[in-house]
Amino acid sequence: MTASRVLILNCDDTVEMRYGKTRVLRAAGYEVVECGTGAEALRKVRELMPDLVLCDVRLPDMSGLDVCRRIKQDAVTGTIPVIQISATFVTKDHQKEGLKHGADIYLTEPLEPKELETVVSVLLRLARTEAGLREALARERAARAQAEEATQLKDEFLATLSHELRTPMNIIIGWAHLLRTGPLDEPQKQRATEAIERAARSQAQLIEDLLDVSRIVTGKFRLVLQDVEIGRILQIAIDSLRPVAQSKQLAITLEQEGGDARVSGDPDRLQQVFWNLLSNAVKFTAAGGRVDVRMRTVEENVSISVTDTGVGIQPEFLPFVFERFRQADSTSTRQHSGMGLGLAIVRHVIDLHGGSVHADSAGEERGATFTVMLPRVQAQAALKQVSVVPAAGGASLPRPVIKVLLVEDDPDAREVTAAGLTKAGFEVHVVSGAVKALELLEIWLPDVVVSDIGMPGMDGHEFIRLLRARPPERGGTIAALALTAFAGLEDAARARSSGYQAHLPKPISPDALANAIVNLTRRGD
Repeated sequence: MTASRVLILNCDDTVEMRYGKTRVLRAAGYEVVECGTGAEALRKVRELMPDLVLCDVRLPDMSGLDVCRRIKQDAVTGTIPVIQISATFVTKDHQKEGLKHGADIYLTEPLEPKELETVVSVLLRLARTEAGLREALARERAARAQAEEATQLKDEFLATLSHELRTPMNIIIGWAHLLRTGPLDEPQKQRATEAIERAARSQAQLIEDLLDVSRIVTGKFRLVLQDVEIGRILQIAIDSLRPVAQSKQLAITLEQEGGDARVSGDPDRLQQVFWNLLSNAVKFTAAGGRVDVRMRTVEENVSISVTDTGVGIQPEFLPFVFERFRQADSTSTRQHSGMGLGLAIVRHVIDLHGGSVHADSAGEERGATFTVMLPRVQAQAALKQVSVVPAAGGASLPRPVIKVLLVEDDPDAREVTAAGLTKAGFEVHVVSGAVKALELLEIWLPDVVVSDIGMPGMDGHEFIRLLRARPPERGGTIAALALTAFAGLEDAARARSSGYQAHLPKPISPDALANAIVNLTRRGD
């Protein structure tokens, strides 16, 4: 805080005395606001929130001691330093009384200019120090609260995991024991085998979800990409859940606008996405409700929405619905089973496909809608068009080849990524770190920067902040994509807040990366 930015309130009913103090403070570079009554002082303190208050003890409408006490007792203004000044109450008892009412220091008139300037300067420095300590304490408390919340989430997750594992295991062990020891009629045997199969499938799905989360966390989640008809994948997921829906008297409808759409994706993982969304919709919708699925093309994307008439999502939980291990109800009295992993997996799979997913709900008992957006295969065709090499006869490209700067410290990752981008038809320049990237940008400007985050010396966050600080002619507005093994939702949010337009977690296929680069350049067209 510089002196030119410091606001001081000077309250004194004697014009000459007030003017003298104001002149000294303004000469020292402070901004000063004056008043002559206690009521006016209290009003201005609330309105202006000054950095310091000078208050005479003897005021026409109330004691300056009361003014000080009310400032200090107010939760909003209580940290503002107050200097109590008096020309008549000058004994040590008066000073004790002033300090007892909350004054930070008690001075007596006449004041030497240097004395006043020094006292004000010291109190302002102390106030800044105290403010810093309060902020540090607040940060420490917030960190402690966050750690306690994480511990609570972990404990709730482990308790839920134990319950979700033990329940089907109890069914399997119980029916297996009855099949082995007791005479069961044919209907009972049929129910036993069906129950064992359902319980085993439930456990297998739970284990697969846990393994998927482990793969996501460790960066080993893989996609096998190919051109697929998204409508066919969606229909398979609907058909697999239709018997469950019919058992609950739920109607599942599919509205498909504009025919089928093709995307570059992993059919098994996309089916997993739609199965998870539909399974949730069926689980959280009461008997007699409905689940409506709608597929349509939106410019270069295909949109798939799953809308149910179920329990809905509380507004305060909506921002956390895709987080791992988060559940709206994790108590022992919850009505619906599950680990809270499915939607986190959905988000990650869709992110790897270069798409997006979001949830909407009007609140409890008002249903929910989950919408997936995926780039259509036409975007891939456009990429191939960009990548065409001119023929010998001199035919020109439909648009210039996209220039890419790849910033990656790992030699193997750098080589394979550069090879994939070059094969896709991009003009690629490669550097091994952020400092070298900034040096190269002084002489060559790409269309897109693809940068790792975790790098020695200068990480990707600092790199993009320095890049964004540059003027446009030196690269400050170049589109940038973070390609990183930091794959969490919070990592994506931090990358975007640092200055990246997109965040892609490793591993990623060359086609998906190329598609993301093309999409970035089109945003700037």
